[in-house]
Order: sequence, then structure tokens, then C-alpha cells
Amino acid sequence: MTEPVPTDEKDARPVEIVRAGLAVTPELRGIIGTMVLTGLLYGVGRVMIPVLFQQIIDRGLLAEGGLDRPELRRLIVITTAVLLGVTVLSWISNLVVIRVAEQAVARLRTRLLRRAVDLSMAEHARERQGDLVSRVTGDIETLTQFLDWGAYAWFVNMSIAFTAVVAMFVYSPPLAVVALLTLLAMVPVVRAIQRRQQVGYLAVRDRTGDLLGDVAESLNGAEAVRAFGRQDDVRARLWSRVD
Repeated sequence: MTEPVPTDEKDARPVEIVRAGLAVTPELRGIIGTMVLTGLLYGVGRVMIPVLFQQIIDRGLLAEGGLDRPELRRLIVITTAVLLGVTVLSWISNLVVIRVAEQAVARLRTRLLRRAVDLSMAEHARERQGDLVSRVTGDIETLTQFLDWGAYAWFVNMSIAFTAVVAMFVYSPPLAVVALLTLLAMVPVVRAIQRRQQVGYLAVRDRTGDLLGDVAESLNGAEAVRAFGRQDDVRARLWSRVD
């Protein structure tokens, strides 16, 4: 049977999880400023692109008196520069964030393995077989995916949302209010989905630990299993864990 998910892990807030991650990986603190700055610039650039295209149409193609070629050329140059700048900025920021994140995760993985090896036999006996392996592998893989994309996407999406709200209020305040009310209505739904995802992830991690523990016990006791003719029972138990 899968053990119940600890309450403190289920109720942990994302900010608390990020704070705990920064506490054990101080290498990541150095790139927080870079992520915030590049995320803001990238978000502003993303919002500027449709505005510039609108200006090309309104002030260049459909200008009063017909096609305004000088203004059209100027706007095309500005739009091209913004597009290239956003692309280069995204590539550089992703490269920096991923490189630092991979180095930090590699050091964290080494420390975790060292910690697991240094545990006493009594502590290993209290833990389920496979639970430590599941934590070191599954949690580290999830952390790697978050640092490679999720953390940077947080800053980018927040900057895009903030800049888009400002642009909407400039163009049409009533439409901006309607959009904000729609977003506020989505907040409880998103929070409920996040809670279910967190509980599901912890349950999968526990089941992975059970599977690894059963595999380890089956391999360590292979001779005893064959001696007592319990191959079918062990095979059925392993397949039930896989399912």
C-alpha cells in the first residue's frame, strides 16, 4: 500500500518550495537578477511586436493620403530590430539559465548522494527500500525541468501579462477591466488544479519508491525465491506495482 502523502508536503506553497530550493542551491541566487531582467525585456518585446505591426498598417499602409513609404520603412526597421533583439535575448538568457541550472543541479545531486551514503544503517532501515532512490532521481529530474524552463517562464509570463495589461488600459480601459475580471475568475480553478497536480506527483513518487523497493528485494532475495518456488508470486507483485 502507498503511504499517505505528508501534510506538510501537500500544503507547501510554491513560494516556500522555491525558497527551500534556493536555500540548498545557493548557485541559483546569482541568476535570479538575470532571469528577472531578461524576462522583463523579453516580455516587453513580445508585447511591442503586435503594436508595431498595427502601426505599420495604420501609419504606413493605410496612412492619410495613401501609402507613406518613409514611415513604412522606418517602422519595418524598428519591428525587425525588435524581433531580432527578442530572439537573441531569448537565446542568450536560456543559455545562461540552463547552464547555471545544470551546474547547480549536478552539485545538488552529488550532495544528495553523499548524504544518502552517509546515513546510518538505522536510518536506512527506517526508510522504505527504493524511497531514497526515487527522491534522488525523480525529484532531481523534476527540479531540472523546472529550472530549465519553468522558472524562466514564470518571469517571462509575468512580464508579458503586466505589459499586456498596461497596453490594454491604454487602448481600451473597459476591455482591460473585462479581461482582468476573467483572469480573476480563473484563479481558484488554477489553484485547485495545482493542488491536485502536487498531490498526484507525490503519490507517483511514493509508488515509484514502492516499485524500486520491490525490485531491489526481488533481486536481493532471488535465490530464496527460487528455492521456495515463489517466482509467480513475486512476478505478480512486480506487475501489480508496474500497473
